[in-house]
Amino acid sequence: MKLQARSRANKEKNARELYEKTVRQLGYSDFMDQLNLNLVLLSNGSYAVLTPEVYAEKRKAGKIKPGSVDKLLD
Repeated sequence: MKLQARSRANKEKNARELYEKTVRQLGYSDFMDQLNLNLVLLSNGSYAVLTPEVYAEKRKAGKIKPGSVDKLLD
């Protein structure tokens, strides 16, 4: 039972990591930059696109963690 639970957790973690890696490799963040938008990773694992004004406001408030894809902190 422990092994099954750990395997299930690893499967979900690996799927999430693969999804994030795919987003980075496909250059979605660079594409959004060309449109003058900012791609950010939300705490639930999904992505959101922020306008430059909203992004600047969140960053100034310390709610953006910079990275290859910036993370929005709650």
